[in-house]
Amino acid sequence: MSVSLTLSEASRDMSAALDRARASEDGVLLLEAGKPVARIMPIRRRAKTGREIAANWPTRAHLTSADADAFGRDIEEARRSLPPMRDPWA
Repeated sequence: MSVSLTLSEASRDMSAALDRARASEDGVLLLEAGKPVARIMPIRRRAKTGREIAANWPTRAHLTSADADAFGRDIEEARRSLPPMRDPWA
């Protein structure tokens, strides 16, 4: 569904106009005196390939062994605090 705003609405609250553009596949149509003058379109990022992720992996921050152990303990503690799982088909 196309979203439209007047130029004055968009200029009054550009942040909201950009949020609406990001949320809409068609972007936001800007109107002046009821006529279309421009469109704000979201930029769609292309998904990275596995090869690109692998090439970038060495530059990313990694957990230390101590941090990984602490994270594992946190996960286990969170699991213990959950109610037992039940079979929805039983």
